[in-house]
Amino acid sequence: RPYSQDLRQRVLHAIDAGDSQSTVAKTLSVSVATIKRYLKQRREMGHVLPKAIPGRASGERSGVAGPSA
Repeated sequence: RPYSQDLRQRVLHAIDAGDSQSTVAKTLSVSVATIKRYLKQRREMGHVLPKAIPGRASGERSGVAGPSA
């Protein structure tokens, strides 16, 4: 399950404000690798939106039955 967009923005804001990656990782309970991934994604794509989960259609949930007619 991807982290919320709010948390992603808080991570990047803290890094931009000058906090170290290790401090932000501990404070916001994310890994340093996650922070590095967010920084790389922002640099390359201009945003940190969650990527689609491979093999799943958007909105599809396993185990949830649709309306019965």
